[in-house]
Amino acid sequence: MSDTVISAEGVLVERAGRRILDVGRFDVARGERVAIVGGNGAGKTTLLEVLALVASPTFGVVRVGEKVAASESERVAARRRMAYVATTPNLIDASVERNIALPLAFRSVSMRERRARVATAVETAGLRVPLRQSASTLSAGEAARVSLARAFATRPEILFLDEPFARLDEPTRVGLVREFAAMLGGLGATVVFVTHDRAEAAAIATRIVVLEAGQIAQEGDPARLLEHPHTRAAARWAGFENIVDGRLLEPHAGHERVEIAAGVVLDCVGKRPASEDVAACFRGESVVLAKSVDEIHGSIRNRFPARVTSVAAGQGGVTFVAIAVADGGPSIVAALTAESVQALGVVVGADVVAAIKAAAIHVVV
Repeated sequence: MSDTVISAEGVLVERAGRRILDVGRFDVARGERVAIVGGNGAGKTTLLEVLALVASPTFGVVRVGEKVAASESERVAARRRMAYVATTPNLIDASVERNIALPLAFRSVSMRERRARVATAVETAGLRVPLRQSASTLSAGEAARVSLARAFATRPEILFLDEPFARLDEPTRVGLVREFAAMLGGLGATVVFVTHDRAEAAAIATRIVVLEAGQIAQEGDPARLLEHPHTRAAARWAGFENIVDGRLLEPHAGHERVEIAAGVVLDCVGKRPASEDVAACFRGESVVLAKSVDEIHGSIRNRFPARVTSVAAGQGGVTFVAIAVADGGPSIVAALTAESVQALGVVVGADVVAAIKAAAIHVVV
């Protein structure tokens, strides 16, 4: 028996003559928690809706277990094994209890069983409001918990969520995400969710799928994908400040070499065939700035002259310093502490030497 609980094959979605989604294969295994991520318009919600049988693809099939949900009756039967939590809680103007029990009424669950399931769902969701309280009086965080409890009450085989925490303020969101990750771990649930938030994806997901222009750009273990992207789309989502287009040269001494400007070649870790269309991707914190080459210590292989073009304060005491590489060359961002900026005397127009360790640079396509 297959461990796959839901799969999409050859899924294509077109709207107004425009291709929105093009996914050859997408499988979700029992107990997996899959985060679908990507930029605006990448097709995240469309893929989620297709998998949840909320929307139909233009071409392709969705299997729930071993069975294709083709007819409307088959889709309705399959949807009863799922729960879908939208960005907006969509609560009715009634009590908390009635909101949570609503899908159970549609499923003709007995009143006694409804009460038992509601009580369990309330506890699981960490909801601490009176069940008779009107849903219209709830805070955003409480409404989000009611929405989750309503989903839990149906005891779904698969739980779909479309950015359910996006409308919450940060302290509420961070706390609820932490609790939600613990809830799911205890339930052993199969979850597919959409998020823009890296921390949320890392806390909840066992696998991350990056979409770009409706196609899967990269997928894998959260920790590895965040630190070792293979594509520009994954690097952008992972928050790499520098994704510098270049030309991949022949490898030398065990290192890939990417030419990012005339006479500026970066050594990177790894080997792959030479190519015209690649980018060197690295974090701002990996860029070291100095007044001269003599001030750069250690075995940093990549060193090149640059000129400061902007200085901007960031969060957490970080200062982002943009530098131009050679005349007409690309811009690179270094993330420095305020103390380092002051010690270097960094100002716009200053000439500096930049250095980046080869191990910190990933070559992406």
